[in-house]
Amino acid sequence: GLGDVYKRQLYTSDLIAFSFKPFGISIVEKIINPASDVAWTINNFLNSQTSGQLASYQINQQDGITTNGFTFIGYIGWKTANAIDNNGKVVGVESIKVDYYYTNTTTANGKYEFFLAHVWHSAYGNLCWSTWYGATYCYAPKNWVSVTNWQTTTWPGQVLDDWGPKNTGSNTIITYSISASASVGSNGPSVSASATVSYSVPGGLVINWQDYTQPQNGYVQTNQQIPNSDGGQPGPTYTVEPASIGFLDPTKIGGIEPMIVYHEFQATFQDGAGDSWSASLNFTADLYSTYVIEG
Repeated sequence: GLGDVYKRQLYTSDLIAFSFKPFGISIVEKIINPASDVAWTINNFLNSQTSGQLASYQINQQDGITTNGFTFIGYIGWKTANAIDNNGKVVGVESIKVDYYYTNTTTANGKYEFFLAHVWHSAYGNLCWSTWYGATYCYAPKNWVSVTNWQTTTWPGQVLDDWGPKNTGSNTIITYSISASASVGSNGPSVSASATVSYSVPGGLVINWQDYTQPQNGYVQTNQQIPNSDGGQPGPTYTVEPASIGFLDPTKIGGIEPMIVYHEFQATFQDGAGDSWSASLNFTADLYSTYVIEG
């Protein structure tokens, strides 16, 4: 039962907060961002005065994403694609998994359904070769292109809400937060859901990123590079994690389940001697409130 779940978590959670007026308990399984996690527990008690909420449980997953208010509904992956040279050799392997989450809110205009897509875009070099003069070159992934298309141009009721990482930059650790909108609907929904994503690469290497998103089209594209990545046979594996949120607007055409989202990915591998090869794959996902179907 629910009581048993909370009882077990008392022995494994990093943060537990109690309130007696109003009565409640907030549990954070794993602290990732101390300031935001503490703020979350306090806000729960403030919100409970109007919502009647007695207990809250924040799942801080240790897989790169922290979710608050979203429910995991399924995933697609791992899918793989090979980069192949002119001799038919696999120089690199690209792997993809997308996790999906759900929440909703009801307003005077109807029910708004929010979907979060968290992408795992991994790649590793799979081939080394040696020259006649003794030099050895190993392929390594250098460039990632990750596309999540909420297809607003096809279905106006499928609206892009938030995404990350945004803009452009360079860092050894990429951290960003995205949230479900609090401004859709005639009265403004009471939805309160968000996610924080953080990732880095081996050895503290720098990740560059550029955002080529087209919000009006529901098209999210993130390009990322690791200029100093090093290759082996095989590996190491390098992973980037863009994410985005789309919602169904019941007042527009296509604003009902399923949410149909299209994904497209490419990874480019280089050997340090001027040779470059790419792998790519794509798929469609039909998203429902409790499950996911690959299209």
